[in-house]
Amino acid sequence: MQRFHATICVLAALMVCLAAPVHAVTTEGVAEVSAIVPTSDVLPENLLRLYVHFSQPMRRGQVRKAITLLGENGEQIVNPFLNLAIELWDHDERRLTLLFDPGRIKRGVGPNVQVGAPLQRNKNYTLMISQSMKDYRGKPLARAFTKSFTATAPIRSALLPEKWLSGLPTAKSQEPLILTFARIMDRPMLYRSIRVLDADGQVVTGSMMILENETRWEFVPSSPWQAGPYRLAVSTDLEDVAGNNVRAPFDVAEDETMRHGKSAGRVVVPFILKH
Repeated sequence: MQRFHATICVLAALMVCLAAPVHAVTTEGVAEVSAIVPTSDVLPENLLRLYVHFSQPMRRGQVRKAITLLGENGEQIVNPFLNLAIELWDHDERRLTLLFDPGRIKRGVGPNVQVGAPLQRNKNYTLMISQSMKDYRGKPLARAFTKSFTATAPIRSALLPEKWLSGLPTAKSQEPLILTFARIMDRPMLYRSIRVLDADGQVVTGSMMILENETRWEFVPSSPWQAGPYRLAVSTDLEDVAGNNVRAPFDVAEDETMRHGKSAGRVVVPFILKH
């Protein structure tokens, strides 16, 4: 039951607003793929999501025909992504989430047993975005786009925020607070799931950067750091690219328990800054 519950939770977290956004009239150029995240070309075989970013709002209903995943011999991988009736676009329809079928990733679940995982360790893959994909005005992309990557060993362990602090700034400076991860993290989640709290529990304002293929997080405060205690607040919903979060691995065995409890909303990591 836990396996199916986790799959439902993934889908619920990814559902987007169904109302079609109103696009402003624009004279911008032809749409193109601006990025595919994760940015690394080495990814775990139990990769859960790919994010495709476009320079213009796009039309819905094209994913199955315009986006394909090829194996290292050029063969098409059949049904690697979950076939949803509603495509997973952000509100602006500039970012598309491609969700690998969780049932094929989770060990022991029917689709995994019947057809296997979409990706296999030590094999090469190419994601292809056809030039025929149209923006909201009906114009095709400026060019086709491909992302090649190699699948490596799966990641099946919970996140450990207490191990992430790798560089503490000096008080009275605006040096960055640095976190480093031993795995590739989910980039959109990083932006919304980590906050720095001061001694009074207030959120420290500033800017963050995601670097080194989503394995490094830096935060620069709007005002100089003060000497004294701070806390790093990490949402337990934060995931790596394989869907593992702070509470438990995505592919959790039925006899395993949640690391921080199902009701925990965040994990707090204290640190102290000195002159």
